[in-house]
Amino acid sequence: MKNLGVIKSLGVILLFLAILVLPLLQVRIAQAAAVTSHKDTLSRTKVSVDANHEWQFVSPSGVNATTDTIIYEFDVAGTAFDLTGVVLGDIDLLEDTDATPGDCAGTLTQEVLVSADTAATDEWLVTIDTTADTITVGPAAANDTAATTAANACVILRVGTNATGGANQINNPATAGAYRMGVSGAFGDTGEVTVTIVADDQVAVSASVSQSLTFSISDFTIGFGTLSSTASRWATGDEAGTGTADTVAHTMAASTNSGSGYNITVNGNTLTSGANTINPIGAAAAPPTTGTEQYGINLTSTGGSGTATAPYNDAVLPYTYAFDTATFPDEVASSAGASDTTTYSVYYVANIAGATEAGSYTSTLTYIATGNF
Repeated sequence: MKNLGVIKSLGVILLFLAILVLPLLQVRIAQAAAVTSHKDTLSRTKVSVDANHEWQFVSPSGVNATTDTIIYEFDVAGTAFDLTGVVLGDIDLLEDTDATPGDCAGTLTQEVLVSADTAATDEWLVTIDTTADTITVGPAAANDTAATTAANACVILRVGTNATGGANQINNPATAGAYRMGVSGAFGDTGEVTVTIVADDQVAVSASVSQSLTFSISDFTIGFGTLSSTASRWATGDEAGTGTADTVAHTMAASTNSGSGYNITVNGNTLTSGANTINPIGAAAAPPTTGTEQYGINLTSTGGSGTATAPYNDAVLPYTYAFDTATFPDEVASSAGASDTTTYSVYYVANIAGATEAGSYTSTLTYIATGNF
């Protein structure tokens, strides 16, 4: 009977203790919650390569005590990720402090991280365990009451070169598959998120661009009409010629995708009638001069990166002209590199002396564009 009494007494005591402890357990259970908006974004997911991690979650409880910690576990089921070489400078801890609880897209505040406590009151102690593949963060000491995160705030951990000043990354598992990443700690919230490591995460894309050189001439027959010893003449596309100074006879257009550009040369003869010729101006550019035999050309350019070549490049009105048959074929224009279409306006001038022999004079010029591939 005594034993029965003792048993009853013990039962009463246990019941009493249960009544006292159960509310405490319920309070603790009520504090624990599952994190939301949980994800870990890797910069690479290929096996065995180094990668940045941006690990975010919304914490219903927040960090609100100097004893609270957040433990980030890379691979809950093992230690497949390699944190060797990761140091404090490779880690950022950020909190979204905007006015929208549960949102990770607001203003981010970067926390002060340390590897050992100092006198400051707003420091987070970071512990990197390369054996367990974990990173633990929490208030550095009892006086760090400011090292907290608000309830329903978004917490972001960056590890790698995506951290401010980061130089080292986490090496991915050597085996492809799904890996569970876990959040836990004394702050009370928990959660897991899965990342997938694959054999290769890159697609090699190739393309080719064909060499390109375009060249065109707007008119193949031009003329001066009747030349005069008392007035200069300019060639025109209708072959009638004009006495109006610096008139465009035709245009040429060129473009290329060559990194070394192109060259345009001219080759041919001066105005000739049988054995008679009209003197070319030569290599030294000169203005039109009446009463003196002259035959010359000038080019100006617009668009692209091509330019006319000296001595054919006078771009200040009234133009000077040249025609250097001694060096034919002679360069008249070029582009030093790849160029969109450059349009060249080509001007032709002719003068004769009083003693220039009568006749029908012609000149055939060949323009060649050469790409420098």
